[in-house]
Amino acid sequence: MRRIVVVALLAGCAAEPASAPALVTPPTVERGSNQTGTPGYLLADSLEVRVVDANGEPVRGVAVTWETQPTNGVVSPGSPVTNADGVARAAWRMPSGEGTHWASARVGSQPAARFAAHVASAELNAVGGTADALCGVTLLGAIRCWRPPARDSIPVSGVVATTDRTVTLAFARDKWCAVSVTGRITCFTIADLYRTGAFAPAQAFASLLTSFGPQLVSLAAASDGESPPVFCGLTSGGEAWCWGNNAHGQMGNGTIGGEVELPVSVTIPETFREIDVSEQSACGITLSGAPWCWGSNATALIGPQGGLTGSLVPRAVVTPDRYFTMALTSRGTACGIRGTGQAACWGRATRDALGRPGVTADDPVPRAITSDNVLVSIARNGAGFSAVSIDRELVIWGPVPNGTSVEGAGYTTATRILFDERFIGMLRGGTNGYSCMRSLFGGARCVDIYVLGPAALRETASIARPAQFGVPR
Repeated sequence: MRRIVVVALLAGCAAEPASAPALVTPPTVERGSNQTGTPGYLLADSLEVRVVDANGEPVRGVAVTWETQPTNGVVSPGSPVTNADGVARAAWRMPSGEGTHWASARVGSQPAARFAAHVASAELNAVGGTADALCGVTLLGAIRCWRPPARDSIPVSGVVATTDRTVTLAFARDKWCAVSVTGRITCFTIADLYRTGAFAPAQAFASLLTSFGPQLVSLAAASDGESPPVFCGLTSGGEAWCWGNNAHGQMGNGTIGGEVELPVSVTIPETFREIDVSEQSACGITLSGAPWCWGSNATALIGPQGGLTGSLVPRAVVTPDRYFTMALTSRGTACGIRGTGQAACWGRATRDALGRPGVTADDPVPRAITSDNVLVSIARNGAGFSAVSIDRELVIWGPVPNGTSVEGAGYTTATRILFDERFIGMLRGGTNGYSCMRSLFGGARCVDIYVLGPAALRETASIARPAQFGVPR
């Protein structure tokens, strides 16, 4: 049991004496119980208890002990002793698990006042963004944007106005693009979310890219932070479409140079199952499980058939392996998961992104990572990877963003991050500094990768910055 006890110190003759515990009645809930909160965030209202004497008069200077079980979040006293009104206050940061949770306030050995809080997180189909804002597509097709706990202790969120139901979105640099059920593509930026000077998603203006685009069901995006983003997505029939930066032939249609304003079809003789993009390249997995890549070959992503300059159309990666899912980092490292659940990586060797300790040279051949984890889902987290194992745990390898670079020190091998929460799969859409997953117990959860340094093999409860948080409803 987590227990925070603060004892009042009485100084000098001017201080009012505290009433003896025998003269006060058990504390009672003044306000703050039965709120609904979001995992990882503070409740909107503080917890307040009131202490009175036998005559019902408030008692000042009484020490209050706040208690929670470890799975019930973190309580931090704001006013640890009662004030002139007999009231003591505390802030309560919600745990990661959904459902009803409990906290209590106690004076001495008397019966405690109990607080209940109900925790819930929104379900998402895709999510992308940075510490300035995260935006995701809800199951009802709305675009909900919010800020992580490092920016807002109490969640602030809103819905970006759209004309019809959104299916998917992706983020790169400072820009989101979203696709509706009718193929309508709209885009908005971080600046659009702050049009009023404050974070106000409901006031954001999403510009129309096209009203008659392909009806994409998944979308990926990437940028080097200076060049325009590149976007690529798939239709339900496995057709690939791309737009944006084409400086390295990322459109995959035989062209190179400039910025392509509207989606163009990628030339490939097979049907794609999945697609992802990096700053200079793109890769996809076909229905047969074969990986294909195009664009720049500067990181050996395409392999020998890509030559020194790369390929303007998709080329099959030379490997006998077949994969059911894959991901591509912004820096040009690819990892796929085989039918056995083993991951194999190729391309750029950015600080152990290939998952094999000591490998520093880019590798055009997919090779198994050093891991005994059986993986079922994968996504990039900057220049590294996050995956969900068959045991529903989060597994990370490669560089971890350090707040100033996506290539900070990280995990040299695939490492399990031990949370009480269990996960179904990764959520995609391009998140810088965060990994987001579908929770086994309901709703989406995001992990602050900045918090998870190599020494952090278990979530640490922090009132200032939790490692894991949910999505405001």
